[in-house]
Amino acid sequence: MKKLSIFILILVICFICLLPANATELPKITVYFNGNQYLELEKTVQTHYLMGLYDMLMNLFYDYFPDTAYLDFQNATEDLAGNQLREIFNKYLEENTEKWHFSAASLFYNVLWDLVYPSSGSEQPSSNIDSLLKELKKDK
Repeated sequence: MKKLSIFILILVICFICLLPANATELPKITVYFNGNQYLELEKTVQTHYLMGLYDMLMNLFYDYFPDTAYLDFQNATEDLAGNQLREIFNKYLEENTEKWHFSAASLFYNVLWDLVYPSSGSEQPSSNIDSLLKELKKDK
């Protein structure tokens, strides 16, 4: 057993030594937009980005919570168009400028959660989307 452990340790050291010298010099890749970066996008790109996030969230809910969160979110948001999702999210960002440095994906998730479950900790889904959309129309 001891010989096997020593052999594995030597093998790992050899692999580390064989890595290219510039392997640690790769540029840092950011895998998300924060609120600032999201707001710099054109409106159509914002819409497509949010629709992708929405699809991802719905797939995760379907896989992990098919009888609860998936149905709640599906029922609450089934009539929303992509541009409506964008307007709701942009209004949230406009009202919460102190959160622009956070991940746009996590902010979007929080916005959707608050739309479906308006009072924190609520077990009952209750959508306030219609009233929010009416308010958005008044603002224009």
